Parts: sequence; structure tokens; C-alpha cells
Amino acid sequence: KCYFWKNGIHWADDGVECLVEVSVDSSSVHLMMRSYDESVLQMCKLRSQVISTILAAKQDYCPTVKTDEFVVMPSAVNQYPPQWNEVPLFSISAIADGVVMGKHHV
Repeated sequence: KCYFWKNGIHWADDGVECLVEVSVDSSSVHLMMRSYDESVLQMCKLRSQVISTILAAKQDYCPTVKTDEFVVMPSAVNQYPPQWNEVPLFSISAIADGVVMGKHHV
């Protein structure tokens, strides 16, 4: 099944549920996913495809807009829609740098 509304899309397939939504103020794109039935590998592949598609659209339609990617602490998103200004965000680039440098905290 797939559902559309004016600022988002939601679908579930092959044990993976996915939500892509543009924020109300159009300042960000949110991608939330979860896997069922141990479909973590399928979820990772789909997440990579969705992020690539979002970044390609951004490059085609808004090439001067600066982008950054963040991970949301899943336990902080306990309602829909999430209150994004209250949810802890962790920069993917900071996490990657911390892993490369062997840091225990980011």
C-alpha cells in the first residue's frame, strides 16, 4: 500500500515501512523507516535509494541549497508528527568522523 498527501508519501513493502515528508515550513525533508521480519538489509538498501533520489532532486531543482544529513534518536520520536525542534539530531558526518578517529562519544 502507498499513501500520498500534499507534503509526503508513506509505503510499506517487503517488510519495510517508509515515510518521506517535507516539513511544514519546507525547510527539511524527513525520512523515517522501520523494518519488520528482520528486513534490516532490505531497509538499508531502500534507504540508500531514497536518499540518493532526494539528493538528486535537490541537485536538479535547488542546487544552491546546502544540505546535511542527521540521525534521529528513535526513542525521541514517540508521536506523529514529531516535534522536530525538540528531537535530538546527530550529524552523520560527525558520527563518521568519530568512528574514524576512534572516539567513544560524538
